[in-house]
Amino acid sequence: MGNINTGAGGLAQGPIALSAPGNITVGNLTTGGFDNANSFIRVESGGAIQAGNLTTGGGDVVAIAQGNLQTQDIDTDGFGNNSGVRLTSQGGDIQVNTVDTGSGGIDITAAGSFRALGSKPEGFNPLNGSNDPGLLDYLEGLGYDRATLEAQGVNSPSATANVSLIARPSGLVPGAEYKAPISLRIGDQGRTLIDQRPELGEPGRILVLIDSQQAFRSGAAFDNNPLYKPREATDLIADYDPVTNNFDFTSTPGAALAYGTADFPLDASGLVGSITIGEGTDSSLYASLQDQTFDPLPTPTPTPTPTPTATPATPATPTTMANPTTSTSPPTPHSAASPTSRRSRHRRWPHDGARRRRRIRPCQRPPSA
Repeated sequence: MGNINTGAGGLAQGPIALSAPGNITVGNLTTGGFDNANSFIRVESGGAIQAGNLTTGGGDVVAIAQGNLQTQDIDTDGFGNNSGVRLTSQGGDIQVNTVDTGSGGIDITAAGSFRALGSKPEGFNPLNGSNDPGLLDYLEGLGYDRATLEAQGVNSPSATANVSLIARPSGLVPGAEYKAPISLRIGDQGRTLIDQRPELGEPGRILVLIDSQQAFRSGAAFDNNPLYKPREATDLIADYDPVTNNFDFTSTPGAALAYGTADFPLDASGLVGSITIGEGTDSSLYASLQDQTFDPLPTPTPTPTPTPTATPATPATPTTMANPTTSTSPPTPHSAASPTSRRSRHRRWPHDGARRRRRIRPCQRPPSA
């Protein structure tokens, strides 16, 4: 699908709403006109979303994907309106270039990783006595008393910052708890990187929850130089005194990180620029997260489960043999068969009532010669 533009000619010609059970691939989506409520963009996918620039004339941008979600620049023309941006990947990664919106803020939730790979310079006007919280923090960190700084007023003239995500405060969105909040939730959300609540007339908020097993990087980088410095080269920070020598400061923009380098590894979540609340109706800088490096938490070494010691089998109790019985009497010899009486060996004649005797003839002598 190519580009879609419903705001040609500056007329409010309606929102853009796309929905599909599978992947959505689309070019640039643009709405325009002056009717903020009807210039929103909403994209919902049961798979992945891949889109170009998402641009509205003051309406919200909502993109929800089951898989990965990738866009280029998101801009809701948020100066002086309550527009906001919500990006959700329920099962994948989110990657954008930059996000620029209004007082409705930014809400990003990624089940996997999140990366903002673009940045743009943003100018901020001086607070002139309204006390830039970032400058107050910086000077207090140098040892100056915060109450004295606030009483005297610290001045931070116009400066430029490299931003990746920016929410511009104006009025409080009806029913909202915070003005121009920015919430970033990544992975298991196991670590709270920042929960800052600047005062914007009503409270604002920057909340970043990062994955415990992912590295996280946030630009812009300052290469060990201070975030703030004296505006004039002739002023020296060593000479600063909030009562007797309260000169102006300016913030240094820092340099955007380069993704895929040691400063922002390929497997890390993060932003090449800063997360910023400011440059709304009063053009001031209220809060910013930049130049942060967090490595994954070490994975605890699992405690090996001890192998149970085998219990030796109890040997069977041997069966006690009965003691042989010793006979005290000599063995009885087998009785020899009684010899058959001579008579019994003789042939018995049939019994006829009387025993017949064998007649023996007398020996006959031969006649004499």
